[in-house]
Amino acid sequence: MENYLPENRIFLDVAVQTKKEALDYIAKKAEAEGVCHSAAALMDAFEEREKQGATGLQNGFAIPHATAKCIKKPAIYMLKSDQPLPWKTVDNQDVTMVIALLLPTDSPTKHLTLLSKIAALLMQPKFCDALKNADDPQKISNMMNEGLA
Repeated sequence: MENYLPENRIFLDVAVQTKKEALDYIAKKAEAEGVCHSAAALMDAFEEREKQGATGLQNGFAIPHATAKCIKKPAIYMLKSDQPLPWKTVDNQDVTMVIALLLPTDSPTKHLTLLSKIAALLMQPKFCDALKNADDPQKISNMMNEGLA
C-alpha cells in the first residue's frame, strides 16, 4: 500500500484562526520537509487556486490543493485545527479538517485522481466522523492510505 499520508504530515489541534494561517502552516511544513522549495511560492499557488473556486466541502472539511513549479514531489498534508475556521464551503459551515494536496506541475493526472479519491472518501459520513474523532496520527494515516489505495 502506498503511503500517501504519512504520520509526520498529520498535524492535530493546531492553533490557527483563519484559512490563510492554516495554509501558511502547511506551506511552511512542506518547505521544511523539502516537499517544496518555497513556502511563499506555495502560498501563492494555494491563493491562486482558492480564487478559482472554494475548496471547502461540507461537514467541516476542506481540500485545498496546489499544482506548482515550487513543489518538488507529490504530498498530502492534514491539519486539524483547534477551532472552526472561516472557509467558503458547500454547506456554509466552518472548517476544522484541512486535507491539502500538493503536486508538481508534471503530474496533473495524479492530481485529479487523488483529488477525486479524497472527495469520494469525504462523501462518506462514517469515514468523516472517524477522521474527526481520531486523535492518533497513525490511525489517521492508516485510514487515509487504505481509502486512497
